[in-house]
Amino acid sequence: MSREEASEAWTEIREMRARNVSSGAPDVSMRTLRRWAAAYRDEGLEGLYRKERSDTGSARALRSNVFQRAIELKEELPGRSVRQIIDIMTAEGTIEPGEVARSTLGRHLKEAGMMDIPKRTPKGTSRFVKARPNQLWQGDIKYGPYVPDASGKPRRTYLFAFIDDCSRLIPHAEFYFDQKGHSLESCVRQGRRSS
Repeated sequence: MSREEASEAWTEIREMRARNVSSGAPDVSMRTLRRWAAAYRDEGLEGLYRKERSDTGSARALRSNVFQRAIELKEELPGRSVRQIIDIMTAEGTIEPGEVARSTLGRHLKEAGMMDIPKRTPKGTSRFVKARPNQLWQGDIKYGPYVPDASGKPRRTYLFAFIDDCSRLIPHAEFYFDQKGHSLESCVRQGRRSS
């Protein structure tokens, strides 16, 4: 092909490209077209096929020591996120800030099978319950309403209550004017009489 023919071909390609761009078809840059033309000129039709990379399957963007450290951190705590691993390696000085992209490290960890976090088996929860009634009572004191005492002066009351751990029955609950030991003792005595 002469220089003049090549020039005419490029003009035709530019016009077709302009029509395709205006029609919404995928845009191919002139640089790509030149690269394709050079590949066709050098290797024929074979030059236009995608070539398999010689380093396919190996970590290209990561140094091996960085990738090994990332695996160690993931094995140490499988729930660690990729962001956390990068932050740890940056703090350690293994990598510089921004040196490793989250997506790149995540992709390589996934390819290595490190992103499959084992599912935790739920631990059975068992309630603490005594076997027989009256083996254990649970007690509590709550603030109650203000009630006038014998002199007519309003005073705060306190609710003392006990619940049986096994049966969940309330042996006794009563309002008192104070939180002192004698009120607690009175409530326990009343509960023992009723149970």
